[in-house]
Amino acid sequence: FEVRYQRYLDAGVDKNKTPLSPATKSTIKNFYTKHLYPYFKSWDLRAISSTHVSDFYDQLPTNLCDGTKRNIIVSFRAFYAMFDELDQTKIRWPSPKLVKKKIQWISQEEQLKIISHIPERDRPIFYFMIWHGVRPSEARALMWDCIDLKQNTIYIKRNWSNYTLTEITKGRKDRTTPIYSQFTPVLKELARSKKEFVFATPRGKNYSRKLINKLWNKAVKEAGYSPIRLYNGTKHSFASQLRKAGADLSDIQELIGVSSMSSVKRYADIEQTRLTRVMELKRR
Repeated sequence: FEVRYQRYLDAGVDKNKTPLSPATKSTIKNFYTKHLYPYFKSWDLRAISSTHVSDFYDQLPTNLCDGTKRNIIVSFRAFYAMFDELDQTKIRWPSPKLVKKKIQWISQEEQLKIISHIPERDRPIFYFMIWHGVRPSEARALMWDCIDLKQNTIYIKRNWSNYTLTEITKGRKDRTTPIYSQFTPVLKELARSKKEFVFATPRGKNYSRKLINKLWNKAVKEAGYSPIRLYNGTKHSFASQLRKAGADLSDIQELIGVSSMSSVKRYADIEQTRLTRVMELKRR
């Protein structure tokens, strides 16, 4: 087990030879070091059965949430699938049903109030996120070669994965998004800086994950709102606002750059606003 798993980590690719992102490699290495290796160590992979996998799952620390436990099993299963000589259909992989949490989101008025508490020089990247629904890691990675002011489009093709700049988005699919009209003058002003990254600190460096989260969390507190994660306050809120306004799910999916419709359907609670309007038609 340990020899094969180390080779898997060193190769850094999945069964289809698709490279794993730095963040994914870090996660599966962490799962291996903390949980898989201490249990299986030098087991013969051919000897692992459903009972062994079930026993492994049952002994995972009780302080781990079901989502983390399931991710550990998913990681284990992906590794096991690397070997054609192993029939993973013979193993019953634990797959606990997770409680779907309601997505936190805020209105654009609340977003703008929060941004008003962020230093003016740092606001552009936050305006970009709330008006275009991009991931914070994609906003931080945006460079000028992806901006076309003549065509009024932005090409999203890079992403920060942990501390590594990658030439591919988290969803592994490049996409083009139109520039929101109110953001055009902001971009034109930024273009005068001649810096490599569209959004850069006064020193010309890209924004780190730690810095933008610090700026956001501080502004949320100063604005007097309950804590809300940056991802929820920008990308999720962008999609939720559109859904509440009646936008089609397929259009939202294309704009925010997610690969599956099931991910977009997480905004089901937002649909209740639309369904309520439909119900009220009966009264008319």
